[in-house]
Amino acid sequence: LATLEKAGAAVSDNTIAKLYNLELKGWIYAEMGRLDEARKTADEIKDMVAATVFMKRIRHHHFVMVMIQLKRNDYSGAIEHFKNAVSLLPHPVDWLTDDGLYRYHLAKAYEDSGDPRLARDEFEGLVALIPGRTAFGDLYALSYYRLGGIYEKEGNTAKAVECYGRFLGLWKDSDPGLP
Repeated sequence: LATLEKAGAAVSDNTIAKLYNLELKGWIYAEMGRLDEARKTADEIKDMVAATVFMKRIRHHHFVMVMIQLKRNDYSGAIEHFKNAVSLLPHPVDWLTDDGLYRYHLAKAYEDSGDPRLARDEFEGLVALIPGRTAFGDLYALSYYRLGGIYEKEGNTAKAVECYGRFLGLWKDSDPGLP
């Protein structure tokens, strides 16, 4: 977090960079289980967006709220925030789009909530999203792994093997020396 705060000081004149910085900070707080601090950060994002012309950037607030809801195992709340966040994403023509990040976690929320059909649909959409491969290549690869598990549970062995194979093909050299 200290490194993140230093980076925040360096981007003091750039609202968009500040919002990304706060989103990451809130996400880290949520992952650490510091949910009150994550919530305060989400509120800070909300206030910052309200003071700008970047109204669709409220998606950063929704993303932090999703991470809080996921930590609380509140999948329906998380899914609602994700639907709001995803609806505010720009058209994915930019190679640095957030679509991959948001859609991966939405799919995972569907899967964790016990809705494999919607999870499968989101993961399939993610692997078809070409810009998501650049900024979030790890999530792109992991989507194939998750799809393999979903297809395996559905009894579709051929699709499961195909997806696991795609995952292994992408992941095989990611961490040399680690099995």
